This record gives sequence, C-alpha cells and structure tokens, in this order.
Amino acid sequence: MDKVKNLGQVFTSDQIVNFMGNLSSKNNINHALEPCAGEGVFLKYLEQHPGVKNIDAFEIDTTLENVSNVPITHESFLSSKHSYKYDLVIGNPPYVRWKNILKPMKEEFKSDDYWSDKINGQSDLLYAFLFKSIDLLKENGELIFITPSFWTQTKHSKKVREYLISKGYLELIIDFNEIRMFKNVSSNIIIFKFVKCSKNKENKPPIKIVNFKTKKYYDDIFNDLNNILKELDACDLIDNDVVEAFTCDQFKNNAPFKPVPSNKEKMIEQIEKSSTVNAPKIKVSEGNSDITKSLNEVYTKREVDFLSFDIKNFKKVKFCDETYYIFDNVQTKLIANPVPPKRYVGLGDIVKIGNGMVSGLDKAFKVTNDADFNDDETINVAKANNLDKYTNKKITKYIFVNDVETLDILKKDHINVYNQLINFEENLMKRYCYNRDIPYWHWVFLRNKHLMEESTEKIFVPCKERIDKRGYIRFSLVEGNIYATQDVTALVKKSWVKEDIKYILALLNSDLLFTWIKYKGLIRGGVAEFSEEPLSYIPIRLIDWDNPVEVDIHNEIVELTQKIINKKSKDEEYNTLKQNIEKKVEELYL
Repeated sequence: MDKVKNLGQVFTSDQIVNFMGNLSSKNNINHALEPCAGEGVFLKYLEQHPGVKNIDAFEIDTTLENVSNVPITHESFLSSKHSYKYDLVIGNPPYVRWKNILKPMKEEFKSDDYWSDKINGQSDLLYAFLFKSIDLLKENGELIFITPSFWTQTKHSKKVREYLISKGYLELIIDFNEIRMFKNVSSNIIIFKFVKCSKNKENKPPIKIVNFKTKKYYDDIFNDLNNILKELDACDLIDNDVVEAFTCDQFKNNAPFKPVPSNKEKMIEQIEKSSTVNAPKIKVSEGNSDITKSLNEVYTKREVDFLSFDIKNFKKVKFCDETYYIFDNVQTKLIANPVPPKRYVGLGDIVKIGNGMVSGLDKAFKVTNDADFNDDETINVAKANNLDKYTNKKITKYIFVNDVETLDILKKDHINVYNQLINFEENLMKRYCYNRDIPYWHWVFLRNKHLMEESTEKIFVPCKERIDKRGYIRFSLVEGNIYATQDVTALVKKSWVKEDIKYILALLNSDLLFTWIKYKGLIRGGVAEFSEEPLSYIPIRLIDWDNPVEVDIHNEIVELTQKIINKKSKDEEYNTLKQNIEKKVEELYL
C-alpha cells in the first residue's frame, strides 16, 4: 500500500500547526477533534492550550509514532461514532482520488446511508472528511483545515460547497498558490476557517481572503500572515508584491468559489448583468423541430450543473452545432418549479474556441531560412511570445508536410524538408503520438486546424498568461492564413454575430474585462488559463442594433481599435486611443 497515494498521508510542520491553532477564537474548548491525527502534531499543540479540556483523535495508520501525550484511536474517523459535538475540529485531512481509495472505505461509502447523497465515484476522500467534520461541529464550532484548493473550484465538489454554505460561513481562506507548503506535494494549498451557524444566516460577516503572489516559501511567512490578518480588521484591501488580501461577501451557492474584493463586487456584478441585455433571438434545434429562444435563455451544461435545478427539467438542443439546454416550460408548470434566471452572454456564445496544433517538437519544424522551402511546404504560425495586445509582433514559418505519406516521396519531392527533419529523427520518433503510428515528418495532432482555416480574421491569446506580473492579457488580432500552435488558443467569430471582430477584441483587451478575468477567470498562482471553458464565460456586452447611440459606440470602438492596430509603437497617442476605448467600453458595461 502506498501511504501517500492510498491514505493521503502528508505530514504538517510545527509552523503550520501553530499558525492554524492560533486561528481559533475560542478560549474555552470543551471538546476538540483531530480526525486524521498522523504523528500527533496538532494534538501536541492542543494539549498545551490551557483552554482545551478534552481531545479526541483518530488515525488509521497504526505504525506512526505519536509525538503527543493524547491517546489516538486507531480506527477510521469516517466509521467512528460520536456521542457529542465539538467546539473545534482541526487538522490536515487526506486527499485521495476515488480510484486510489482503499476498497473497505469505498464499500462503506456505498453501503452506509449517511454517504448516499454525499459521496460517489467522482468524489475525493477529502470530501468525506469535510462532510463529517461539519456535521460534528457544535453551533458556533470552528473547522480549521489545510487542504488542496481543488474542492473550491471543481464541478464534482459542488455538493461540498453547497453543504458548507448551508451550515455556516467561511471566516478565512488563505491561498498559497505556487508556494510548496509540503515536501513532494505540488497541489495548490489553502488554509481555511469555517464557523458552523444555523441561526442568523442573513447576518454573516465578510470572508478574509489572502492570495499569495510570491512563489517560494520563506521563514517569516506566518508572521507576515498574522500581521496581514490584523490589518484586514481595519482595511478592505492589501496589495503588494507578496500578497493580495481583501474582504469579500460570503459565497451564495455551489458555484466555484471566486472571491472578489468588496470594492470590486458591484462592478463585477454590473459587468455580468449588462451582458444579459441585447441577447438576440436564436433558433435552436430539438430533433427535427426549431424553437425560438433568447440567447440568454439557453444554457451550457456547466451552467445547468451549477443551477439549483434538476437536469431532468431541461431539454437538450443544438445551436451552431453546439449542445445547449433549455428549460422545459411544460414540465415546469406541472411541478410548479421556479424558472432559472436569465444568464449573461459569454464569449463562447459568439466565437468558436480552439487550442492550437501540436508539432511535438517545434524546434525541428521551425524554418530558419525561407529560401530553402516551397510555399506548399510551410505554414505561417503565431507563437505565444509573438503576441501583443491588439496585434501580433511576428509571424514564424514552420515546415508542414502532413500530406506526404511516404519517406520516398519526402526524399524525392521535398528534399530540403527531409534534410532538416532527418537531424531530429530520433527525438521526433519519441514524441507522444496519441496512440497512432505517425511518420516523424508529420505534426502529431492537428486539432482545430479546420477552425483556423474558417476565417482570415482571428483573435489569438496565449493559453497561459502570467497576469500578476504583466498586469494585462494579450488578445491579438491575427489576419491572414495564420495558424496557432499548442501555446495559443484561437477565437473565430461565429457567422451569425453582427458585432465586428475588432469590437470583440477591444472588449477583451479592456481593463474592465481584465478585472473580471482576474477575479472570476481560471487563475492558478497568478497565471490565467485560457482553454475553451474559462474563455467561454467571459461576459460579452452585445449591441442593440436598433439603438443609434449604441451603434455609434460600436463603430467608434472599431475605428479606435483599428488605429491602435496600425500603431507601430506604444507612444502617447497609443495610450490616448486606449483610454478612449476604455471609456466607450465602460459606457456600455457600466
């Protein structure tokens, strides 16, 4: 048995234990619980706390030495019975994927009614510890855990988030992002504090949020944290090179936890609200019939997942060859359900999104001398490091001969290609080939090549963008027969969309949507990830084409954007153009 893989066994340092223990606001603790005691480091802290009277501890591994004087019950916490509730539950619970959970635990989850509506084949062992720990808290009891952050974001953990919110409130979340808090553990780690509160649910205090920007652990990290938490008692925002810390409202549903500073919440809400207006009427297909709906009344699968509605109350439909869901109004009337709220229009509604092609070894295919190759042997590529705001700085030629089927033809008709690639043959043959037999002179994965050939006007964005240092995102207009590789995601405007692609480009490059992405996008350790899903949900303000004022604003934004694209340098005129675009974007959204 692998104790890390099967038991989630990761040991906590004394510094972390002391910091977490001091987060408790309770002076008198009748009963404290450590559900995953390990070597007893939390127990050692608790037994030295003068206000703690009784401590219960559980640990499944009988081989571990107990460094405390507190007796440990060597049985599964998840199977344990308790005759009383706890003032404090504290610890470092295990995180183990379902496929690695021990068989007896899986059997218990399947046979015990307590787990029937909580745990399934997509759950992590961590979820079970969260559910049971919450249930074992007294009213106003405190739960202080150090865990990976994934449960705050993923679809499969939405029941945990919903349960947590329904049973009390979060007081604190500290996100260490890229800092390695445990040796040999690469997971993004958080410390959080939860308070159980079944009464006075409307008067919950704001959450303190601390997001680390620095990548490395340092000796004074917990002293700094204590000072930051004290400062947050007197101010709403701390932003420096090490952290961004702020307070935000309690989360309201099972959607991924996306904390937004109090001074930004109204703006973020307004960005999303304004993107619900002007949603056009569209025709969606159900089988052989067409149904007319407003675009903001059709939902993606992800949106349905996070609505408090059963998927059975929705019909699956098609729009622009993509799957959406509409609410079944007939069934709704019969069962008297409320109607789901209209959603905002997202970027994925108006553009097709696809990641770039994979060569498997870019340096082998990169052209260094144009004269050596024919036009039909190369393609033009925009790499991530060639992109800038609004436009790309450079185009790079790459060898592309995927239509050449045999080595004989390659040598006979494309000798210069052969002469370059033969130097890399050994490494090319070692590429990951997606379980296919691929000649070494072929690119290994042509995903979305057809998408990039649909239009000569595309928007490219790096798949990953370090926004904490850069302070902006590079959405670039790429014109001509240009392809993206795997470090770039391509956006192609859908044919029904009336808005100009330069209008969309301006919105995406605006400071306003940068703020939305910073707090509501997929951000890990200061890096924004731009695969299809996170891009799809960027709110897009469409134009009311019957309103001359809005049409004029659209045309002005397009004109200003074209002037920026034509600029060769980022001078004072460039900054003025950018400011004027920003004012027009704010006029529409805010």
